[in-house]
Amino acid sequence: MLSNSLSPLILPGDPEFAWTLGNYLPPTPQRTEVVYIQRPGSSILEPATPEEAYEYCHSGEYDERLAEIPDNDDDEWTLEDYLTLETH
Repeated sequence: MLSNSLSPLILPGDPEFAWTLGNYLPPTPQRTEVVYIQRPGSSILEPATPEEAYEYCHSGEYDERLAEIPDNDDDEWTLEDYLTLETH
């Protein structure tokens, strides 16, 4: 699902940008344990060590990220939900 642009890069502002971020994990670093976290205000998953993930969860940063996610009664995310996150 790539856009018809001449560039192979999908940049912020491209209609496919949010979809691509939500469907592909970043490259895995060469380590045995990898955890992906999403910082508040960011749409990008980033690799973290288990220690960094623990700090992320217990420092309140994870709660801030959860507060950014829109409530949806049926717990199903739509493309509009992801696009809404991009604009905040």
